[in-house]
Amino acid sequence: MKTHSRLLIAILITLAVVPSLAWHTGSAQNNQQEARGKDQEKFRKSKKPVREQYIVVLNSETSADEVEPLANEFLGKHGGTARHIYKHAIKGFSIQLPEPAAMALSRDPRVAYVEEDTEATFSRTISTSSWSLTRIDQRTNIGNSYYLSNVEEGTGVHAYILDTGIRAGHHQFGTGSHNRASADADFVWWNYTNGNDCDGHGTSVASILGGFFFGSAKDVRLHGVRIGDCIGFTTAATIVAGVDWVTANHVKPALVNMSVGIPADPVFSTSVEDAIRRSITQGITYVVSAGNGPADVNGIVPARMPEVITVGASTEADSMASFSNFGPGVDLFAPGVNMQTASIIDHNGNGIPDDVTGPMEGTSLSAPLVAGVVARFLNIVPNAAPSAVQGALLNSATLNVLSNLGPGSPNRLLFSEVRHGFLGQQIRSIGEGSTNVDSGVFLNPGQWLAMSGIGEIWAGVPFTSNNGPQDRK
Repeated sequence: MKTHSRLLIAILITLAVVPSLAWHTGSAQNNQQEARGKDQEKFRKSKKPVREQYIVVLNSETSADEVEPLANEFLGKHGGTARHIYKHAIKGFSIQLPEPAAMALSRDPRVAYVEEDTEATFSRTISTSSWSLTRIDQRTNIGNSYYLSNVEEGTGVHAYILDTGIRAGHHQFGTGSHNRASADADFVWWNYTNGNDCDGHGTSVASILGGFFFGSAKDVRLHGVRIGDCIGFTTAATIVAGVDWVTANHVKPALVNMSVGIPADPVFSTSVEDAIRRSITQGITYVVSAGNGPADVNGIVPARMPEVITVGASTEADSMASFSNFGPGVDLFAPGVNMQTASIIDHNGNGIPDDVTGPMEGTSLSAPLVAGVVARFLNIVPNAAPSAVQGALLNSATLNVLSNLGPGSPNRLLFSEVRHGFLGQQIRSIGEGSTNVDSGVFLNPGQWLAMSGIGEIWAGVPFTSNNGPQDRK
């Protein structure tokens, strides 16, 4: 009996101890998992990393004056080579150093996170008659040969082209004292050209935004901010440097065009997103290309950001372009196929920078078309906040004319008379036949009020959605 009793007690004790050991083991595992989670949050991997290059983002309370001393301190402690210093859009710097040192750096309490630098892809234009301007100034696709440029052409508005640079002397941007383009900054440290475009992408984009023949805003001031090299290669760190410079040096009213994309982390916000978000709070409107996939923009930075205006590409037949990215993150579509642009190549051999490309396609061309319309709107409403610009653009878009849209995509097509989407919220309802009721809208000489639908102007002139003063291209 005693032996049996002892055995029973031993079993009971063992059973009592086992759960206790299991609990302690589980607690240790949870602590390890929590530590790993914190490490992953502080040291962030990218999908297309640039070997041994990192973006260090400091805590938000870090002042601009503290950034360089901290960068020097970390360089002294962990080694490496600093490339860019960020003081405005975010606080931090980019650095080249081995991964173990970068991981150690990420654990410093003064560091918000360290992110692997990543390759970024410009939404390339591909060789394929600028029908685009004709399409965006009318509600229906009737194929006339007019562009309703009206009186606002982006005068006084500053457009910053974050791209491969700009060939500022191209005749599309004016000549002599009337030149509206400049190469303002160059952050491509491995392939410095003083901002001059040696790839051609940036010049093409700038000409669709503000070129004399191809641009949707023919008098906007164009600023080249070079973030891509001669073969269109760039990185997240270089993009952040460009955003940081614009945030510090922009002149209002200001907008940014970015036709570039990065594969996005599904969980964490990236340094590019954090920088752009901060820049937008300074009153700068950002227009970005959806990218060429086709894929859902939810996986692309900065296209997935709700704060930016994300643009997909449409065709002459009012269909989504087969290459265009799509999804709920797209704000609207704009023409992006069979478009001529300014070229950096002397095709005609005359030694004058006046050449044009053959027909091109890509969401890279859709975004600047929208950016030019944004410039025209800011010409009229220069103090409009980025959210108001985005709202006016979407409110004025032509609805339900597009086909073959990707899943979740909005059926919105760019309409160039975007100011009326803004003014329309203020116009009084006036009964038919009334001729002496103040509409509440003030028009300067030479301006006219865009109206949709079928009806009569008070003077008895029949109108449709496509009439009004028209300028031939």
